[in-house]
Amino acid sequence: MNKKIWELLPFWFPKSQNNQIWAIIFISLTILSIDWWNWNSNNRLAEWIPWWVIYLIVIQFALAYSVWKFSKEWMKDE
Repeated sequence: MNKKIWELLPFWFPKSQNNQIWAIIFISLTILSIDWWNWNSNNRLAEWIPWWVIYLIVIQFALAYSVWKFSKEWMKDE
């Protein structure tokens, strides 16, 4: 990227492409963890467990996997 494009990004956004990808992954997981579209839903799986519980479990596994992959790549060349 040239200097003019970098000036448009917020000061906290990472400069390297690899760090940008990780920032987008973690920002996306944070946004997806707020279940706005299913706020007052009472849908249940087999009349037992609410769907939002399953959704949050899946999000937590995705977060755990992302943190694990990130920890493997963080400062790999040092």
